[in-house]
Amino acid sequence: MSQVNQGLSLGEAVSRFLTTLAPAERGVNQPELHKFARWYGWERYINELTAPEVDNYAEYLSLTSSDQARKLGLMRAFLVYAKKEGWTKTNLAVHLKAKKGKTRL
Repeated sequence: MSQVNQGLSLGEAVSRFLTTLAPAERGVNQPELHKFARWYGWERYINELTAPEVDNYAEYLSLTSSDQARKLGLMRAFLVYAKKEGWTKTNLAVHLKAKKGKTRL
């Protein structure tokens, strides 16, 4: 098992993940991944992300995105990759859950 990289920024992690995608996928997904990195801070260390923060991003997407399922899938793939690469200690992807809108009775 690899050791968690203390010096890897979220922006660098996103950039490395993007290189693993096919060129067509990279072009489509880059804006959303950059948005995710900016949300937390491009220079913030990826291993500092917490489960509640990731959950907050999922809630933000539920309020602002019409394509929530695709974006959550992309974020999950990134966070799973981060765990596999040893950049995070835990799999934060499990905290990205679609939020259901409140209904009025």
